[in-house]
Amino acid sequence: MSKFKTYEFWTIVIPAFLFMIQAVGNVFGLELTSEQYDQLMIAINGVLAFLLAAGVIIKTVKANEAKKSIKDEVNELDK
Repeated sequence: MSKFKTYEFWTIVIPAFLFMIQAVGNVFGLELTSEQYDQLMIAINGVLAFLLAAGVIIKTVKANEAKKSIKDEVNELDK
């Protein structure tokens, strides 16, 4: 699985990229306000949600979480 197709990768890279844009922009007199940043993050989260639903990117599950989830489901079925 390519790391570029994981939800976790994009949720880390995009805020870092926006922070970099904000820092470089300040050098050149451009300003990204916190309100603009919040609006960008809402739009980006919407795009990520769409790509996740469409199967373009994948949300990974850690092995321990998956095992616990399966164990909990089995325990529920045994009741």
